[in-house]
Amino acid sequence: MTKSAVLQWDKNITWSLVGWSVFICAAALYCILFNQLVLLSPESYLNSLLWSLKHYAGWLVLTPLLLMGFAKIKWPGRSQQMLWTGLYCTAALSIALCFRLVFEQQHAADLRWTAVVVNELPEQVLILTLVLLLRVLQQHRYAARSLPTPPAETAVQLPDTPAQPAAEETVLVSKGQSECLIRWHAIDFISAAGNYVELFCNHETYLLRATMKQVELRLPATDFIRIHRCHIVNISVIQRIETLPAGNGSVRLQCGQVLPISKAYKQRLRLHKFIAA
Repeated sequence: MTKSAVLQWDKNITWSLVGWSVFICAAALYCILFNQLVLLSPESYLNSLLWSLKHYAGWLVLTPLLLMGFAKIKWPGRSQQMLWTGLYCTAALSIALCFRLVFEQQHAADLRWTAVVVNELPEQVLILTLVLLLRVLQQHRYAARSLPTPPAETAVQLPDTPAQPAAEETVLVSKGQSECLIRWHAIDFISAAGNYVELFCNHETYLLRATMKQVELRLPATDFIRIHRCHIVNISVIQRIETLPAGNGSVRLQCGQVLPISKAYKQRLRLHKFIAA
């Protein structure tokens, strides 16, 4: 048995003894008051205490055993948990009725056991219900205690980070047999061309060996937008957007070029709040 299980067992015994001792004493006091005020017959506290013990002493032992039995139910399925809970409750109720049957037949040997069971069953069921309510309260208390406490916020000293390099402003492209540098913001649009991409700038066409995805990652995100799997345009040169009922459309640029818009990228244009003509 683990240390936590032993502690739990000790707590169940302690609370059961304390709770039932208080209850038995209170029941004995009630018995004295009932006899003196209602039946008008004096009754000693000792006899009343013995009467109370005969009725409820069995639960002094059964309550911690029942609580420990509930704690051992670890089945993952809810139906299996309910089944074992019902078996434990049935066993405890049967033992409690057997206690009462033994005590009653000691005083009245000719008393039929069925009469004792019928007479004592409602009271024992009520006591079992109170024990089950105690178990539910116990579970809620343990669940509240087991909730993780949020860690205290502590100031973290971040290490000095080096300054981030500025985003590239130019790109090295090919023009015929030569190469040259052009600025990204000077490009009107970019189109896929096999293993290359074509960059259109000032009515000139340049080649860059890269995929559209690679180029899109290098472009300034706030200056360019992809409108088609084969086309990326400079936002600042868009003159008009035309949409069709089917969901696609086209973009007219200031240079006069018209490029198609696909449905997949149409939402990106709406995020920039363009107004379709």
